[in-house]
Amino acid sequence: GEGPDGGGGGAGPSGVGPVVDALAAIDEHISAVLGLLDRQQVALADVPEVAVRLHTVQNRVQAGHLAAVGQVSAGGVLPPGPLTVTGWLRASHRLTPRAAGLLTHTATWLAEHPLTFEALAAGALTVAHVTVMRKVSQANQARREAFAAVEATFVELAAQADPMLLRQVLDAWAVNVDPDTADEDADAAHAKRRLYLSPVADGWELDGWLPNLAGAELAGILNELMAQALRDAPADQLREAASARRADALMDAARAAAAGMSDAAAGRAAVVVTLPVTALHT
Repeated sequence: GEGPDGGGGGAGPSGVGPVVDALAAIDEHISAVLGLLDRQQVALADVPEVAVRLHTVQNRVQAGHLAAVGQVSAGGVLPPGPLTVTGWLRASHRLTPRAAGLLTHTATWLAEHPLTFEALAAGALTVAHVTVMRKVSQANQARREAFAAVEATFVELAAQADPMLLRQVLDAWAVNVDPDTADEDADAAHAKRRLYLSPVADGWELDGWLPNLAGAELAGILNELMAQALRDAPADQLREAASARRADALMDAARAAAAGMSDAAAGRAAVVVTLPVTALHT
C-alpha cells in the first residue's frame, strides 16, 4: 500500500521534481484554455460552462496551496530569512500581514478538518465557505468541540449554498451551542455598523458595513424593490446595471420612509437649492 507521503510503503519523500512536473502540466492546460478563450475558439453558448469548470479547478488548486502552506506551518521548516510562516508568506507571496495571517490560520484549520478539506479539494467549496466555517467554529472551546459532530452537515450545506447563507445557518447553530458568546458576537458586530455618506466632486460617495443579518435584511428589501421596479420598467431601463437599479431602490426606500414623516421633519429633511438672482436671468 501507499505510505503517508503518497509513495510506496518503504519509500521516502520523492522530492520537488514530480510536483514541479505536475504543476507544469496544470499550467500548460490552463494556458491552453486561456488561448482558446482569447482566440474566441469556444462557442459563446459554452463559455458559461467553461467558467464554472474553471471555478472548480480554482477551488482545487487553492486546496493544494492551503495543504502546502499547512505542511510548512506544521513542519516548522522555512527557507532562510523569515522567522515565521506569516513572514515567509508576506515575502514569498507578497501579501499584507493580515492576508498572510488569515492564510496561515485557514491552512492550519483545514489540516485539522479533513472533511472540509476533501470538499474543497473536490472543488465543491470555496475558500470563502471554509473561512466562514473556521471563524464561527473556532470562537471558543465549546464551539470547537461541538463542530466535530456537525462538520459533515455543514460541508453538505456549503456545497449547495453561498457563504452568506452558510454564515446565517452557522450563526443559528452557534446560538444553540453557545448562546452567551453568540450574544457577545452579535453585540460586537452591531457596534461595528457604520454608514458614510460624503459629497465627492459632482456626487455623493456611499460606503459602510452592516452585521450579517442586517445586511441580509437590507439586501432582501432592495432586491424586492428592484424586482418591483423591473416589472414596470420601460425597455431602456431593463438594460441598466444592477448597481444602478440598487441605488434607485435605496432612494425609493428612503423616500417611502420620508413620506411618513411629520411636516416639520419633512421640512428639515428636504433638499434646498439656493441660486443667485443673476442665475435666474441667464
